[in-house]
Amino acid sequence: MKKTGLMLGLSFVLAMGLLGGRANAEVNAEKGKALFIENKCMNCHSVDAAGIKASADANKPLELSGTGKDGDAAFVSDFLEKKVKSKNGKLHSKKFKGSPEDLTILAGWLASLTTGEAPS
Repeated sequence: MKKTGLMLGLSFVLAMGLLGGRANAEVNAEKGKALFIENKCMNCHSVDAAGIKASADANKPLELSGTGKDGDAAFVSDFLEKKVKSKNGKLHSKKFKGSPEDLTILAGWLASLTTGEAPS
């Protein structure tokens, strides 16, 4: 009987965690998009999947709707901090200057983008 109660309790906790995670992911997606805009990332990039167009001044803007095809959030975070190179051997042009929490949210959002062509 104790095992049944424990299993039911564990199932409830897992279910609530998964549902809560889904809600947090939506909030982080909104925050990720907001951070992209606040940090003026559209000066060099567009995200068609999110309705973000690169600024008119951008010279050959890179489309990022497929970022998640090339790497996970850890890779994107390291790339934005200029710790790793992209698949074409380039470092990001600018090191991310926001907080570690903002970097985590932004990198997670970018890594979740898997539509469109992967950026080069």
